[in-house]
Amino acid sequence: VEGPEEFNLMLTVPGSLGPAITAGGRNSAIGVITDSTVLMVEFASGQFTGSESSRVVEVMVRLRGGTSRTPITVTVTPSEQTPVSAMGSGVDFDSTPFNITIDAGATEGRDNVSVTCDDVVEGLEMFDLILTLSNGSTQVMLGRDSADGEIIDSTVSVRFSQPSYEVIEGENVMITIDLSQPSTIPFDVIIDTMAGNATDGDDYNGGMMTINVPAGVTSQSFTINIIDNSIVECNETFDVTIVSVTTCGVTIGSDNNTEVWIADDDGAIVSLSQSEYSVGEDDNTIMVDLTISAMTSESVVVEVTLSDGSATAGVDYAMTTSQVFIVTIPAGSRSRLFSIDIIDDMIQEGNETFSITIQLIPSCLSLSLGTSSSTVNIIDDDVITVCFDQLTNRVPEGELVTFNLLLSGSSSASIAVQVASVNGSAFGGVDFTPGPYNVMFAPGVTNASFDVQITDDGIYEGNETFSLIVDPSSLPSRVLLQANCVLVETIVDDDMCTVSFARSSYSIDESDGFVRIVVAVCNDLPDDVVIRVTTQDGSAVGGGQDYNSGPYMLTIPAGSDRANIRIPIIDDNSVEADEDFFVNIDMTSLPAAFTLGSVAQTTVTIRNEDTITVRFRQRRYIGSEATGSILVTLELVGGTSASPFNVTVTPSEQSPVSAQGGVDFATSQQTARFGVGMATSNISISVIVDDIVEGPEEFNLMLTVPGSLGPAITAGGRNSAIGVITDSTVLMVEFASGQFTGSESSRVVEVMVRLRGGTSRTPITVTVTPSEQTPVSAMGSGVDFDSTPFNITIDAGATEGRDNVSVTCDDVVEGLEMFDLILTLSNGSTQVMLGRDSADGEIMDSTVSVSFSESSYEVIEG
Repeated sequence: VEGPEEFNLMLTVPGSLGPAITAGGRNSAIGVITDSTVLMVEFASGQFTGSESSRVVEVMVRLRGGTSRTPITVTVTPSEQTPVSAMGSGVDFDSTPFNITIDAGATEGRDNVSVTCDDVVEGLEMFDLILTLSNGSTQVMLGRDSADGEIIDSTVSVRFSQPSYEVIEGENVMITIDLSQPSTIPFDVIIDTMAGNATDGDDYNGGMMTINVPAGVTSQSFTINIIDNSIVECNETFDVTIVSVTTCGVTIGSDNNTEVWIADDDGAIVSLSQSEYSVGEDDNTIMVDLTISAMTSESVVVEVTLSDGSATAGVDYAMTTSQVFIVTIPAGSRSRLFSIDIIDDMIQEGNETFSITIQLIPSCLSLSLGTSSSTVNIIDDDVITVCFDQLTNRVPEGELVTFNLLLSGSSSASIAVQVASVNGSAFGGVDFTPGPYNVMFAPGVTNASFDVQITDDGIYEGNETFSLIVDPSSLPSRVLLQANCVLVETIVDDDMCTVSFARSSYSIDESDGFVRIVVAVCNDLPDDVVIRVTTQDGSAVGGGQDYNSGPYMLTIPAGSDRANIRIPIIDDNSVEADEDFFVNIDMTSLPAAFTLGSVAQTTVTIRNEDTITVRFRQRRYIGSEATGSILVTLELVGGTSASPFNVTVTPSEQSPVSAQGGVDFATSQQTARFGVGMATSNISISVIVDDIVEGPEEFNLMLTVPGSLGPAITAGGRNSAIGVITDSTVLMVEFASGQFTGSESSRVVEVMVRLRGGTSRTPITVTVTPSEQTPVSAMGSGVDFDSTPFNITIDAGATEGRDNVSVTCDDVVEGLEMFDLILTLSNGSTQVMLGRDSADGEIMDSTVSVSFSESSYEVIEG
């Protein structure tokens, strides 16, 4: 496609025709060829495909039928289909129309539709592409003017490969994350652990972890350390959860939680402490000690079976005890005493026996039996028996308590008896004065007493018990211990247990992720205690903004004096002052006999460690005189601010001066404001418009951050930039006419060029090239005209320039002769373009021919 083209036509009359037929003044003409080439521009395909991860769909248009000498521009308009598949306006794709230019001589052009990368799994989405001509031409028509845009969903889903894992205590568990498909870029998966009945730090080393997943893989594994201890415990569990991912296009699948089972590798042996026991018939009871070889995390339940030997149940033993009963060894204990009734029947019957057999009640603990059966010998001795006057008693702390022993009959001699104390939940030397206690019965006396001092320790521990037993070995002959003669003494606790925070304040960094708050109680709790802990906003805001609000339920196990809660802290990457919130103990949740201590509220201070820098987004900012301003963008690096602040930008001249302040740009200082959460801020530098061609001009931009903002907000490395003003004045230089005429007698053809659209601060030079037409009319090389190219300069500030083409004067009658004039730019500039760049030169023949007007005359004489 070339547009109209011209050539010369020259008329020649043969000389043989004589003078009667000559060529007239219009003996030359111009032939014009109109271009009949018609091109078709169309989409190169009916379908163009891209992906969310590539973020573009490339669109190509092509020419069919040839090429063009000038660029061809078409407009592509993306739009939603009906019904809607992909959504425009930046939701799934950018629906802004855009141009594609096919350069001169080329057959195709390309550009992209921007695609939005989201975390939604949505499958293949489609939108419409419509093609229209931007610069109309009768020689360019549309072919395929519609196509489909396809967006391939590249969302990658991550999940755990198994719903649960099993690991032996002391080993590491390897956990695998599966990807639904390989990712094209690496990304991080944030993992956190959550305690079940396994405890972080005691049973495993958990917490927040970052797992890097390289590009191209379909799975990634990581390990968690399992801690080995010596306590026999049930299999325990904790959860591992995928918390978040760090890149667009990656989502967390439904299997984002897996459970880890820790199999305990410890075991314990449960045994009767002796394989044989002996007890006097009048002892009333026998205490049997049930032992376990290691501490357990759970209570151990044992079934005890009593079987007759020569002794008969209900007659000789077990009057008040079932022959099958349950004995429980508490968690953390290594033994448990239980008693069996011995019946004194006052019948001489010799020694008798029965057996004790134990069997474990199935549980989750790994247990086995040691000595599982024992024989009990009942020694028959129907003589005087000794026992306490009562088998149970209660006494407050700090009291001196008196105990009485009774004989079943009197003796003519003194009888000395020794009483032993047996620790229960109360301990001798700590809670009471321990035995043995010596008791003396005077002759003929059947009762005697002894005193035991109860300790007032000022410590809350609940009611405690200990037992008193007459030591059979201390009894003289003919004096036996009455059966079931065990006195159980209950010490009634009169102390209060205080509950208090271990510290009045905590200070942590925002990036620590959590704060551990310790709650302390009195020593050696007899039972588990559940305490409700609440949070209260200060300058820090809960609900997941600065921290996770309460309430939190805290269980302090029996035997412990403290426990802790973990409150998550939110790292928000926002510059802000140090913030605090308060943690309180809910008094209403405390059991009776519990009171608040000195620290009922603790303050948590979250130290801000975020810093941000302010800088120019780019080194150079370009604007034009036509827009009247330059838009300058500042950006924050490292986060945003929780409160608004201002910075200043100062424009100034460069050295040496390029753009002049007050002439080419405004020098007033500009203030950029960053609001809460804003990452960028824009300011506008005013540009002064003129109609002078002067080329790009530059000036300096300097960023200033006030010192009052403190060390958290500073100017970054890019604290200076350059403003560039592009000159919007475009001039057109061209021949002042399409035809310049001279004569042989004047010997010149004057040629004039002119400027349109303004003036220039620098001279503009063009080259004029005279040349022969085809076919030749006027001849160059000095025959009819001088065909040497020459320059014409339009001076700075001027609008036109002139010069001459030399013409040869000859004596040949040849009529009007013509030659071509071609205009080109000598010093190229994007702000100077050519207008009319060709013209005709005409030489008028000034040769005068003298001849008779007629070849003969007739005349009458005279």
